[in-house]
Amino acid sequence: FMLVYHGDYSPVSCLSIYRQKDAIEKAFEMLKTALDLFPLRVRKLSTVRGTIFVLFIALILRSMIVNTMNLSGLIKKYSVERMFLELEKLQIIKKDDGSFEELERTRKQREILVALEKISWGQT
Repeated sequence: FMLVYHGDYSPVSCLSIYRQKDAIEKAFEMLKTALDLFPLRVRKLSTVRGTIFVLFIALILRSMIVNTMNLSGLIKKYSVERMFLELEKLQIIKKDDGSFEELERTRKQREILVALEKISWGQT
């Protein structure tokens, strides 16, 4: 293919930006299919807008998580879904005195959380 551009970006930057388009398209495809929320069965336009907004925020958070997994190397070992399956097993109990206590983490949970703690969210 041929990419034509006249401006301040270098050819390498232009190609990189163009390739990011594919990632964005895949993210929206995931939004439409994997979240299994379409077609929306609502009557009010405000409900549609609200649903789309919440889905967009979910997509942003998921993208941040995938970037963090890439930076930490977790993506080589876990898919996003598999990581969430491991982390959803975390348990916190509420004691009679109102305080909370986390039950013991599994080896995989510790590995995931340690890797994620090493990455600053500002870098993603």
